[in-house]
Amino acid sequence: MKIRYIILAALCLTLSGCGSKSPDLNPEDVLKSFHSTLAAGDFEGAEKLCKPSMHGYINDYKDVLEKQRAMNKGAADIATEALSKAEVIISDIEKEKDLRMISYTIEDGYGNRKDKTAVMKEVEGEWKVKEIKDRQ
Repeated sequence: MKIRYIILAALCLTLSGCGSKSPDLNPEDVLKSFHSTLAAGDFEGAEKLCKPSMHGYINDYKDVLEKQRAMNKGAADIATEALSKAEVIISDIEKEKDLRMISYTIEDGYGNRKDKTAVMKEVEGEWKVKEIKDRQ
């Protein structure tokens, strides 16, 4: 039960990307890379894939993970493993000038799902995560 809570808490904050630059990646690829980088604990890599407005989101994710590790390292490790295998499933993309609004679902393979919307912004030829919100 505790492991499921940890997984759900991490899903609520985020999930799911990798790499430091995104010149040849489309917005969907950058979003997926952001989530996989974050799940892998590469917080610096995740920051490179987003606008500064997302740094608080990354710090919140990091704080939850660190608190869970302090309380129960084994459970936190299991949750991290589950999150690293999470799948980002894109359901819709809306285009507006240099923005893309991407509706997607994160599934962790254990029956946990979280519906989210990401706002992506093109900055100097690279797509960046500008905002992520939970969907109802």
